[in-house]
Amino acid sequence: MIEIFIGVSAFLFLLILFFILRKKKKITKEVKFTSLPEKNISVDNKKKEIVKEFELTVLGTDEKAKRTSRNRQMLLMEMSSYDEVILELSKEKNNIWVLNENRYDIGYLSKEDRDLILPYIENNEYSIETGVERFFRSERGESLIIYVTVLGFI
Repeated sequence: MIEIFIGVSAFLFLLILFFILRKKKKITKEVKFTSLPEKNISVDNKKKEIVKEFELTVLGTDEKAKRTSRNRQMLLMEMSSYDEVILELSKEKNNIWVLNENRYDIGYLSKEDRDLILPYIENNEYSIETGVERFFRSERGESLIIYVTVLGFI
C-alpha cells in the first residue's frame, strides 16, 4: 500500500514539476512598435453648431419605390419617430432620395426642398443630420415629415 502511495506522490510531483517548467519555458512574443512619422496636424478649436433646421415633407411615399422592390407603405409602417433617414443626391443632381436606415427608398424631396438643402449637401464644410419627425395619414396612406439639421463649424 505504501508503494502505491509513493508511486502516486512521485507521479503528482513530476506532473506539477512539468507544468512549472513548461510555464517558465514559454517565450513571450516580442512586439515591435515602429514609430510613425510625425505629421503636423492643426485642428482649430472650432465648435460644431446648428446652422439651419428644416422640417420637410417626403413625397412619393404612396407610390411604388423605383429603387427597391419593397412597398414604401410597408417600409413606413416598420419605422418609428426619430429613426434615422439618409438623404442621397441622385447622380444627375436633380433629385434627393430619402432612404431609411437599411437604405431602402421611402420617397424623395420636392424641388423646392431640394433647392433649400442642396447647397449644404454639396458643401463639405457642413454635416447634415436627418431623422423622422412625425408620421401623418392622408387619404392615400402613410406619409412622413423629416427633420434636417445642418451643422457647421463656427
